[in-house]
Amino acid sequence: MNNTAKNILVLVDSLDVNRTSGARANMALVQNLGQSFNLTVLHGSESDVSLGLPETINVQELKWNWQYLLSRTVRLLRRYVGLNLSPFFENKVGFSFTFLSLSYSFQRALNFLDISNFHLVITLSQGESFVPHHAVLKSSRFHEKWLAYIHDPYPMSCYPKSYAFKGPGTDQKKRFLQVICKHASFLSFPSLLLSEWMQKFYRFDTKKVIIIPHQIAHGMEKKSELTVESFFDKKKFIILHAGNLLGQRDPMPLVQAFKELHNENSKFIKRCELLFIGPISPNHAKKIQKSELSNVRFYPSLNFEITLDLQKQASVNVIIEAENEGLSPFLPAKFPHCLMSNKPILYLGPEESEVMRLLGPNYKFNSPFNNINKIKSIINELFKNWKLEKEFSYDSKIIDYLGYEKLKIEIESIICNDL
Repeated sequence: MNNTAKNILVLVDSLDVNRTSGARANMALVQNLGQSFNLTVLHGSESDVSLGLPETINVQELKWNWQYLLSRTVRLLRRYVGLNLSPFFENKVGFSFTFLSLSYSFQRALNFLDISNFHLVITLSQGESFVPHHAVLKSSRFHEKWLAYIHDPYPMSCYPKSYAFKGPGTDQKKRFLQVICKHASFLSFPSLLLSEWMQKFYRFDTKKVIIIPHQIAHGMEKKSELTVESFFDKKKFIILHAGNLLGQRDPMPLVQAFKELHNENSKFIKRCELLFIGPISPNHAKKIQKSELSNVRFYPSLNFEITLDLQKQASVNVIIEAENEGLSPFLPAKFPHCLMSNKPILYLGPEESEVMRLLGPNYKFNSPFNNINKIKSIINELFKNWKLEKEFSYDSKIIDYLGYEKLKIEIESIICNDL
């Protein structure tokens, strides 16, 4: 442990990189924080997680408390009787009993820690999981040093239109996050556009806001047992989309553009492949299969290490975003991985987006997701560049923005100047 470095307490519900993109983003952030600070990490990962840090505490869900007993009762009723009481209780209290049980377990773990030993307390979220935030909110002695990281809009009703829906406990969840905005000393978002988006729904002092983008963490690379050759021929021009293809992320314009190039150019047919890895909506899968192209393939989710290796070896990495009200406030968790590959990103989504804000106005491999002719033109240009073996690299400013040195400066600034 570095005796001169500042001490930071991090709470995160999961760091299992094979489960969610949020967990991968949180793992990268923890690893980069660990480069410059002394970390104590409380995490609730169900699988074994190796952080290489001296102070790592796996918070096990405590049993035989009322939250735990009620959560198991509700689960058993759903499983054996077919009675789902979760929506009813969530509408009453805002959260499931499983959520409350996990929060209670984190609160108990916090009881053994002395706040005076830490310069900063960071709670990390992913999706709709805000267990660490709930635990710290219930532990007021941590509030004056609290940085609450908000990974996505919360709750789902605050998402852009095509994603948004009002689920159980929505009103209580909104009140919960408003209280976090009040009591946390700092609010952090991975995206500048997301911080602006959330101001539509919540009142908070913008002076509290610190933008911490998803991180490039080189320590995440591991040698996978499977070789790249198991999935594609590295001598071919490979267009790869790795990640969820939800109903709102429509790959069909990309597939159609690829198919038209396939029909127009015999050389393209033999030398190109379009590959999808990750969960895909049944509707999208059926449409892709109907394209009847042997060089358009998709696989289920793979281990993170394998996927990261494939992204590095592909010729082009694809990011598809929904056309939500003409903007996308998200910074995809895979964005740093695409940058690490040092291969072009084919971005299909709205011009007003965090991805395009970072890539800059001069980045030309981007198109609205449904502009087939423009997508064809971009792919054709990328294919020609690949044949000519043209070198490609990203502006060093983007790499630095997502790196641990920038993170160190941001965190030291708020520790030294504000706490």
